[in-house]
Amino acid sequence: MKKILSIVLVLSIILSYGIVFASAEEELSGEGKLLGVTINGLDAQASRKLFEGTQEKAKALGFEVMASNAGGTVGMAADIDNFVMAGCNVIVLINADQSVVSNAVKEAADNGIFVISDESGYMDGVSTVIGMNNYAVGAEMAMDVLSAINYSGKVVTTGHNDHPTIRGHYQMAQIIPNEYPNVEVVGTVYTSYPGTTEITYNGLTALFAEHPDISGVLTSQDLEAMAVIQATKENGTYPNVKCTGVDGELDVLYDIKNDGCVVSTYVFDTDAITDLIVASAVKLVNGGSVEPFQAAPVVKVTKDNVDAFIAEAEKATTN
Repeated sequence: MKKILSIVLVLSIILSYGIVFASAEEELSGEGKLLGVTINGLDAQASRKLFEGTQEKAKALGFEVMASNAGGTVGMAADIDNFVMAGCNVIVLINADQSVVSNAVKEAADNGIFVISDESGYMDGVSTVIGMNNYAVGAEMAMDVLSAINYSGKVVTTGHNDHPTIRGHYQMAQIIPNEYPNVEVVGTVYTSYPGTTEITYNGLTALFAEHPDISGVLTSQDLEAMAVIQATKENGTYPNVKCTGVDGELDVLYDIKNDGCVVSTYVFDTDAITDLIVASAVKLVNGGSVEPFQAAPVVKVTKDNVDAFIAEAEKATTN
């Protein structure tokens, strides 16, 4: 009787493991699928890493990849149309302007193509939005500058409404100074892309001529912060005028380390984000589902931790 029970027990264990093995999820693959990725430009180091990392990781999972640097947000709509005609199964948008690409996105989705939006906001037809909490980060950026000038003095705001990340930062910069009676907003430089640094520099030069005692610039990204560095070095107010940024550009990181104008920048975890993008793509093309919003990890960089980011950025520029 004990022998029979033992045999039954062994068989039960084998059968149990067999069921587990049979039900284990197979590793998903992009084999036989075509992924298209378009980006507005590669001026920022973080953008380059997102663009290149997405391609590399997608290919590693078996996807065939089409990639295009649109050189501006306007060209991204044409990229989407080209991806549709090429038969892409999934399209990745990095830094798109909804007002430019929304119709093309809807058409792609109507053709059964999955669309992943990275820092491009939500549009009809998008399967998942990947991005940071732009309003929370924008509020913290504004507070970084205001605290650095002791909540007192003349400030300028910079930014634009053409991109959800910049729009969130820009809108917070318009609101938060109103809470501090000793802070006076004396002007706004409305920027755009491409040519962000030059446009910001030209606007700041004019405002500094009118208000030489400006003490802070509520910038929305590193490309604008770089213009602050340039303008203040030329007019003799460097490093007293404070600003902030997003992206972790090497010039900005050096400025933080050297106690310059930039008090902080916010850096995307590009490896984690590209993992999210590609994992979403492979799930979607294999019939799976993904969350409608996935938070993009971001790290605040100050003088306390800037050395590690400089080392990483320098390594990236030499590779």
